[in-house]
Amino acid sequence: MDSTLLPFALLCFTSFFTLTNPLGTMPVFLTMTHGMTDKERQSIVRRATIVSFITIMVFVFAGQFLFKFFGISTNGFRIAGGVIIFKIGFDMLQARYTPMKLKDEEIKRIFWSDKSNNDPRLHNAISRLRGVFENIPSIEVQRYEKVGYQLYIRRI
Repeated sequence: MDSTLLPFALLCFTSFFTLTNPLGTMPVFLTMTHGMTDKERQSIVRRATIVSFITIMVFVFAGQFLFKFFGISTNGFRIAGGVIIFKIGFDMLQARYTPMKLKDEEIKRIFWSDKSNNDPRLHNAISRLRGVFENIPSIEVQRYEKVGYQLYIRRI
């Protein structure tokens, strides 16, 4: 056995583990599949694994061809990736606040229908939402009898 095989295998494993980020994606997956049976979840996991494996294999075998076709060197790709990651990290360090800007004619509305949601928890949540937005003049929750609720955001 070659002495470079184990470090290479370790490098590949840590790269794929970091790339897939299972600890970070697990809560997202559990939230998205809330209410599904274990069999449905396993089916989704199996399908996602197969699609991921096929995508990785396509790029393993066609990656060099694509790089040559577009005239990209491996070192150039590394430098460009480093610059992009540096820019993302630098922007995260700046922590700039960008307020949502609405044009004067632009109005945002979210509508909840009473007919499709006769759940008392929805009405409780909306009444709490009304209390939260009570002192913000640009946001209001309106109730329409026998129709539903509307979250109305307008520019002042």
